Amino acid sequence: MLREKELREQLVKLWMEDYGQRETHGKNRSPLIDQINKEIGMGASSGAPYCIAGLLVRGVKRLCAIQGLRNPVYMTASTQSFWNHAPEKYRYIGPAPKLAMIGILQNRANGSQGHGFGIREYSLNKYLTIEYNTNKAGSRDGDGVWTLTRYEAGTASKRMRGFVDVVRMIIDANPDKCVLDSQAQPEAPKAPEARTLKKGMKGEDVTHRQLQLKALGYPLTGTGFFGDATETAVKRFSLSQGLQGLGIIGPKVSEALDRAVAKKKKA
Repeated sequence: MLREKELREQLVKLWMEDYGQRETHGKNRSPLIDQINKEIGMGASSGAPYCIAGLLVRGVKRLCAIQGLRNPVYMTASTQSFWNHAPEKYRYIGPAPKLAMIGILQNRANGSQGHGFGIREYSLNKYLTIEYNTNKAGSRDGDGVWTLTRYEAGTASKRMRGFVDVVRMIIDANPDKCVLDSQAQPEAPKAPEARTLKKGMKGEDVTHRQLQLKALGYPLTGTGFFGDATETAVKRFSLSQGLQGLGIIGPKVSEALDRAVAKKKKA
């Protein structure tokens, strides 16, 4: 199952792949922008604003394609249509939005939705964003794809309208493949990897292997210190099993010891 955190991080990563892209053929035009507008249904050479279109085509659509998920998000080049088509349960109005939510700035003068951006981090009333069709100063129409810092209060001309949780929409549309972090089963702790034992090392794992060698007839006690006597015993045992007599206990020697001890117990 795909976890919510994984999907959010991957969506931001996809957006960030376009960071620094520039308009190269006039206002709102470049090979990438033309591709975005074509896929959103605006026509490759339309030169239409691409803030929301870029987030949806280059992020949401690609994420669903990569992971083999159904895409429930309304694909549009209009911030107004995007907001209006987002079901109420996926709209969020308030502070501290989640990673990979899409934020909407609304024009103060006429109330229209003026710009959209993706959340890549939130900290102390600041949104760190990735934005299409903007510039380094945060103006729109801009000249490409940039990361910016925005504030909860918005700007002199635009206020924060709210956010749309597109990742939650994707998870709810694919219950057989995705799960919210709050509903996921905790992962079982991984067993620590066995270390390779050699001369000079100490520990309970050294004691365990010494006692195994003792059970097989080698003149050792469980001191927990890998000294000369242990090294000699390991070399002799390794050679008896057709292994290199290096005097260290790695995965192959460990397996051979376990097999030999188990066989002796059955005898």
